[in-house]
Amino acid sequence: MLKVSGYTVIDVETTGLFPEMHDRIVEIGVVYLSHDGQIQDHWTTLVNPERDVGPTRIHGITPSDVVGAPTFAELAPYVLRAVSGRIVVAHNADFDLAFIRQEYQRAGWDMPTAPALCTLQASEYHLPGLDRRRLADC
Repeated sequence: MLKVSGYTVIDVETTGLFPEMHDRIVEIGVVYLSHDGQIQDHWTTLVNPERDVGPTRIHGITPSDVVGAPTFAELAPYVLRAVSGRIVVAHNADFDLAFIRQEYQRAGWDMPTAPALCTLQASEYHLPGLDRRRLADC
């Protein structure tokens, strides 16, 4: 049985929509929560995608922003700590986790198995009257 020690909320900004093609993570944010929802720690960083940054108009990240940023391969141990033994929470978790999984693969690592809670999917049940399901709307 997998023992978990709290939640890790993760959000990524990306160069596009297709991790299995050439799109990459350009920013990652992590918040550690206890089982009762207390913030334990947090961090965020830009990520050098080693390519163009994609649609700046969407995520606001410019090429000059990522010049000195670490690559995902350099961040992999920190992301590993963030997801290992914890429940991962993300809005559209399948999207974020697909990117993280692909980045791990590019770096030559295996992403650990982590249970995930998708707040986008949960919003359909808990907030049935919403017209839009963006995180800000939820």
